[in-house]
Amino acid sequence: METNHIQNEIDLPEKTEIRYSTSTNNLLLAVSLGFMVAGVYLLKSYTDKVYMFFGFFLVFLGAHRTFKNWKRMRDKSPKIVIDDKGIATFNSGFNSWENISNEEVVMEMVGRSSKACLKYNFGAAATCEKILIDELDVSFKDLEAMLQEYRIRNKNLTKSEN
Repeated sequence: METNHIQNEIDLPEKTEIRYSTSTNNLLLAVSLGFMVAGVYLLKSYTDKVYMFFGFFLVFLGAHRTFKNWKRMRDKSPKIVIDDKGIATFNSGFNSWENISNEEVVMEMVGRSSKACLKYNFGAAATCEKILIDELDVSFKDLEAMLQEYRIRNKNLTKSEN
């Protein structure tokens, strides 16, 4: 266990900033554009109302998702920042490790699929923060290791200050 801690300490920077994943956004953008192309094809090729309705639906859905993914591609701000002082997220701002409890990365069932989430409690009222990490540029295991390592660094930092 100690060897793993030392190895992680070497690998992790002083501060980790987690942003939207560019590869996920590029894939979703390609799929969205494919929806638009299929919708235009249906609109141009068929005069049946069912095909035209489906074509309009695909164009609308593709345009909506293309705009959403384009906005994400332009958004370079970090969604999660983790360091030895605490966690900052786009939802709740900065919370120090002293105010954070029960931090974990979990898989939650949503319908028939599962989504990876960062969950933690913060503040005197133990407010629960939950952030989906599937579209972020971090894996489940890496985020778990980061949480553990930065928590250990914070404990070591507070020990050295006393």
